[in-house]
This record gives sequence, C-alpha cells and structure tokens, in this order.
Amino acid sequence: MKKNTITKTLLIILTLIITGFGVSNLIFAQEDGSLVSAKDSGQITGDTEQEIISLLLELRALKLDGELFASDSFKSLKDFSVKLDKEPVGRTNPFAPIGQDLSTGGNSETNTDGVDDIDLDTPDT
Repeated sequence: MKKNTITKTLLIILTLIITGFGVSNLIFAQEDGSLVSAKDSGQITGDTEQEIISLLLELRALKLDGELFASDSFKSLKDFSVKLDKEPVGRTNPFAPIGQDLSTGGNSETNTDGVDDIDLDTPDT
C-alpha cells in the first residue's frame, strides 16, 4: 500500500515537472529561433522588388515600330472574329432547391422548373 502511494506521488511530481518545463519553454521562448523573421521577409521583398524593377526596365527598352501597322500586308489582314450573341442567364442561385426563388423567399408558383422563362422569338438588341 505504501509502495503504491509513493509511485503515484512520484508520477504526479514527474508530470508536474514536465508540464512546467513545457510551459516555461512556450512562455520564455526566444524569437531568434523562429522559422520566419523580419530580416528574412525583408530580403525576399527586396529580391522581388529588384526582379520587378529589372523587368520594367527591359519593357521600357522595347521600341515598337509604327510602320508595321501602316504596311500593306498588315492592312490586308482580315478579321475573322465571331460576334457572340447574348446568352440567357441561368438561375440566380444555382444551389437553391428547384422551385424556390430568392426574390420571393419561398416557393415560386409561376415557375416550378427553376429556369427563367426566356422569349426566344424576339432578338435582344
């Protein structure tokens, strides 16, 4: 019985010592050992700034010749771009249950499929 209480007491004391050591390391930890310091982040920012400045200087050194746009070969180019028609807009909230509309706050009686009615016969201008 006496041996059992001595063991419990030693375990409690050992637990308190380990806990105290851990708490003291957390409270009194020096910031010199941290992974990121102000000195490191300043160096990264300085390198990044230098890289941006060098890229800007390279761009400034570029000269565009306006004769390219005045040449006959440039003027003979054709524009093959396609004009996109205005497409109908879907539901205001695609995650809302079908049959509910955010503007009404509840079940919509006029539109139960969740898709806005679109008049396809009249073109949009």
